[in-house]
Amino acid sequence: MLIGTSNAVWSLKTDAYPLTNFLLPLLENLMSTMSVERLGCVLWDYLRLGSALERREAIVVFGGHDLRVADWAAQLWLDGWAPKLVLSGGLGYYTSKIWHEPEAHKFRRIAIERGVDADAILIEDQSRNSGENVIRTRELLDVHGLSLRSAICVQKPYLERRVLLTLKKQWSSCDFLLTSPPITYERYPDPEIIDFDKLINELVGQVDRVEKYPSLGFTEKDEIPDEVLRAKSHLVQLGYVRHLVQP
Repeated sequence: MLIGTSNAVWSLKTDAYPLTNFLLPLLENLMSTMSVERLGCVLWDYLRLGSALERREAIVVFGGHDLRVADWAAQLWLDGWAPKLVLSGGLGYYTSKIWHEPEAHKFRRIAIERGVDADAILIEDQSRNSGENVIRTRELLDVHGLSLRSAICVQKPYLERRVLLTLKKQWSSCDFLLTSPPITYERYPDPEIIDFDKLINELVGQVDRVEKYPSLGFTEKDEIPDEVLRAKSHLVQLGYVRHLVQP
């Protein structure tokens, strides 16, 4: 290895080192990936609330493609955090492309396999998004003569904040606590569920929704820290735009 003296400046791009023609792109790609991971972590830490659990009247689960949510909801019931398990979800934008069975039915099967009493489960299987989750779940509870004053809502980690803001706007009569599978940001990507690239797009999209949904009447307004807005802006500039709110 050559070591430069204090009077020498070594450039990676000099012709004296042909190997750098191969190494430099790899180094730049590595630095870019590290930057994306760091920026994504800023968004993750904002979107995931990490609230402490409390006993409530019901566990309300909004469906999706990540079945780890169903596992976590079942565990909450088994641990005695609430006597009722309410599963909401038809086929949404993404799950309609990969499944033919409603999300709530898949979640119910997992819950029963884990040991949840089938009589403790209520099913709503028509909703296609978070707004419909709220509307149709309330209709389901009305049919059963139930009016919740407090509940645990289970979702994916990066949906916690937006779902809570949705519930505050559209279901203000119930005090909701948000929770999600206890999986770290680094370990959340899974080749069979969500890869790293899709996760970053999702994180950017969720912050975009927290920004824009209040003006559309979907959610309560939230003060987004400048650090989060800067991280989102950088990721948009890097091309993570697939899940932004469409005009």
